Amino acid sequence: MAFLNHSVSPASLPDHPAADPPAKAQDKLQAAAGLAGLLPGLLLVGALAAVGYALRALPGLGLFSPMILGIVVGMGFANLASLPASAMAGVRFAAKTLLRLAVALLGLQITLAQVASLGFSGFAIAAAALFSTFFVTLWLGDRLGVARSLSALIAAGSSICGASAIAAADAQIHARDEDVAYAVSCVTIFGTLLMFGFPLAMPALGLDATQFGAWSGAAIHEVAQVVGAGVQGGEEALTIAVVIKLCRVLMLAPLLIVMGLMASRFRPEGAATGTKPRWFRPF
Repeated sequence: MAFLNHSVSPASLPDHPAADPPAKAQDKLQAAAGLAGLLPGLLLVGALAAVGYALRALPGLGLFSPMILGIVVGMGFANLASLPASAMAGVRFAAKTLLRLAVALLGLQITLAQVASLGFSGFAIAAAALFSTFFVTLWLGDRLGVARSLSALIAAGSSICGASAIAAADAQIHARDEDVAYAVSCVTIFGTLLMFGFPLAMPALGLDATQFGAWSGAAIHEVAQVVGAGVQGGEEALTIAVVIKLCRVLMLAPLLIVMGLMASRFRPEGAATGTKPRWFRPF
């Protein structure tokens, strides 16, 4: 049994690739599991999008873009059939990450020349729409007896960019969670109604592509909703709508500064330094 005590030198061992450390191997398994978990939802979203494209070939539906038809198909599926639990992760990924990526890629198609072509009038339209919507909403909320913090959140979401603006405004006024959820629901529902309603009103009001694009970009809440409405007016209308909408988004920072100054001005007397105001007074 003497051979059991014989030591083996490292040089005599065969060459084999080193195994991954346990932590690294675990990370790879988790990444693979995460991608696999997204697949069912992404396939479902892709199938619904394909149905939207197919419906456009039917008589009477060629007036609507595949995006609008896809949204209608998705709404119908969500209300008539239960969404499988296995598809939830992929659907959320498509609704957030992929949608934002698509909007960013759309922005890459817009040149500085197109932005400059709007001139002073384009920026004036965006600024007028933003500040008039914000302060009129505050005024109406005060007259209707709506909580000032809720009015401020709805005003921010309606005037700038929907749920993203609401989240940014909440960092300034520190509203209740219930008010944030209610404001997000309001801008999402009414923004969706505008996305469907504006294209239907375009022929009735006799708007050309330029007018329709400016109207959509200045009035509709979310960027994705602006794209959904603007594409119905053609490529020119879509470009103008997205550019004006992006001008509104650029004004988010100045508006947040104004909200922060207004909130700090009406901080309750005697409050300790660093205390977050629980309410917001617009005037």
